[in-house]
Amino acid sequence: MYENIVTFRKEDATIEFPTFDGATSGDIRFQFRTTAMQGIILQNTGPFDFIEVQLSFENIIQFRFNVGNGIQVLEKITAYPLNDDTWHTVHVERNRKQAMLKVDQQAPIFIDEPVDQSFKPLNLNSPLVIGAAVDYSDGFVGCIRALQVNGVIMDLRGKVERGEVTYGVSPGCHPKCESNPCFNNGICIEWYSHYRCDCAYTPYRGWDCGREIGVNMLPEYLIRYDFDQSTGGISTDEEQIIIGFSTQVKKGLLMFITDNNTKTEYISVEVNNNGGVKVIIDVGFERDEVNTNIPNVDLANNQQHVVNVKRSNKGRTVTVKVDNYPAAVKTWDLPPNTDTRLDNPKYIYFGRNATTRPGDGFKGCLFRAQFDNLYPLAMAFQDPRPSSVYLEPAGKIVEDMCGFEEITNKPETAEYRPTPAMAPNATTFPSAVPPPPGILSTTDQVILGVFLTLGFLLFIGIVFMLVRSNFKQQHEYKTFEETNPEDYFDSPDYQDPASDTQPLQPATQLNSSQEWFV
Repeated sequence: MYENIVTFRKEDATIEFPTFDGATSGDIRFQFRTTAMQGIILQNTGPFDFIEVQLSFENIIQFRFNVGNGIQVLEKITAYPLNDDTWHTVHVERNRKQAMLKVDQQAPIFIDEPVDQSFKPLNLNSPLVIGAAVDYSDGFVGCIRALQVNGVIMDLRGKVERGEVTYGVSPGCHPKCESNPCFNNGICIEWYSHYRCDCAYTPYRGWDCGREIGVNMLPEYLIRYDFDQSTGGISTDEEQIIIGFSTQVKKGLLMFITDNNTKTEYISVEVNNNGGVKVIIDVGFERDEVNTNIPNVDLANNQQHVVNVKRSNKGRTVTVKVDNYPAAVKTWDLPPNTDTRLDNPKYIYFGRNATTRPGDGFKGCLFRAQFDNLYPLAMAFQDPRPSSVYLEPAGKIVEDMCGFEEITNKPETAEYRPTPAMAPNATTFPSAVPPPPGILSTTDQVILGVFLTLGFLLFIGIVFMLVRSNFKQQHEYKTFEETNPEDYFDSPDYQDPASDTQPLQPATQLNSSQEWFV
């Protein structure tokens, strides 16, 4: 039963079963596992009635139903989170006497059926939908197993494995973080529909913690991290120091840890004059140094290298390892009461320290800086930058990936909800049948309507043209002006307008449209 598990990785993914048979009595049991704050786990609806179980908050389960007398809600609030990515059990039941909700081993809660009215059966007709509402909204993401309806185990896993349901679900319980998608010790935060990588405790950033955080340093640049002194100082005799670099200059301070600016006690990691790495230690018993000895290898070759310095054996052994080359190891034979502790460190410097003149610092790229569980360079480029990080000169030091490319996971294949097929019992329109004799078919009625409409529009157009023509003729007047009076200037019958005589002259009767003056 507990192997009958499916994972819902999409909020609108669902698995359907026959309608819940709970007219007079019925119960449903299941277990769930999630990190989501809320989501409908199952729902079944009818014309007016419904049942629903949902995670309404991180520690609240609700059993809601309606049988015609209003929505009834049973709500169980637990003293612990239910979205803690562990399995929790839910049992809901309704019968003629009462409705019940039980979560895990908590005491159940009840609602009694009204005694002043007759029992109302639960009238449902939709499928029992697991994973979301019947309209695919407000869904649940996480794992569900051991689903029982009225004592019968529902084959959740089988529906998925047989391919009856493919969208947004998978057999078994497979969180996104199961594949360890976060690089470089990033912490995977599970959401089932997606994941998020927390890179806070790494010297990296990015969606998958695959992006180097570095800085391209010039000789005058300085970066300083201030230890938190509010909780008291620390004192260590075993540390791990990691710093990556690339340079072409055979000198420069990579990382410098000290108790104050006068270098009373300190550990310094530097590039030496031979193109190797030098670690200088002065923690009270004596000042000494350890140099790498890598034959025929010049680390000042503008390629990326990572230095790992580790103090062990209560501060009596120092190991310096660069990349995969043989490590340089030095051990001091000291009396038991020898002071080997680095007392109360206050600062970590990069590029140069407070006593180094501007222009004499490291030139190149620094990345992957770590002192025990501190990642100072990562903090230097946070937004907003913490007050414990100081950059000099301000405004000029910017983040750089130091020649690395960001590492990411392959994007997941996009999923799309398939177009739902018409349900077998869905209402459909009847097939066309021949009309009775003497009655036009639907097609013939449409054709006749089109012709009648066109005929009516043609008739309206003809009437309009006739009315317009008649109106124009009624507003014309007659005139005897010559059409071209200049043609009569040379005629013997033409009379000067100034003359008093009026000989007979030809005239032409003209029809002219009415003149309009505006």
